[in-house]
Amino acid sequence: MSSLLVINGHPRPDSLCDTAEEVYAAEARTQGLKVEVLRLRDLDFDPNLRYPLDQSGTAMEEVLLKAQERIGAAQHITLIYPNWWGTFPALLKGFIDRSLTPGFAFKYRRGTSLPIQLLKGKTASLIIPMDGPGWWYRVMMGAGGDKAMKHSTLGFCGIRVIRTLHLGNLRGVGRTPVEHHLKRVTTAAHRDARRLGKPRAN
Repeated sequence: MSSLLVINGHPRPDSLCDTAEEVYAAEARTQGLKVEVLRLRDLDFDPNLRYPLDQSGTAMEEVLLKAQERIGAAQHITLIYPNWWGTFPALLKGFIDRSLTPGFAFKYRRGTSLPIQLLKGKTASLIIPMDGPGWWYRVMMGAGGDKAMKHSTLGFCGIRVIRTLHLGNLRGVGRTPVEHHLKRVTTAAHRDARRLGKPRAN
């Protein structure tokens, strides 16, 4: 059975991220996937990296070790988090700093700055609610947060982002109804599940 991990990076409960998480996970389960959900706000860990990267395996909280196990076991990871100031919440950034450590997510090698990608072969989807229109974020603001997550973070570790879904225009004149976005989330979960369910070519 294919394994999917949903990571909810919103620091507050009862947000659209929670609803999207529930809708996405439910649809993926109906497609026969084994789905686990990780809500970062429920984890008790220090989000600050207080030691050099070469010591990042020391003094790691049990919840982060278990999170690494879940990440390692998952074939596909879906991250759901709000767009704040063009990027992602501090809670998610802290989780990345503390959990995607050398020896687990990547490994440096002598003579080159390119890492060995220890999470290579995994795929990911990004579901990102935002107040403004998605097109404005992409075209006018350059989608810096998306690029950081896709290339500098997940891509650095070998995880390939196959889908970025902006749940945009949540405030202001002509805002998009939440129901419309949740239908898009359901469709994304269905497509991700169908993709994971397909046998790989030898």
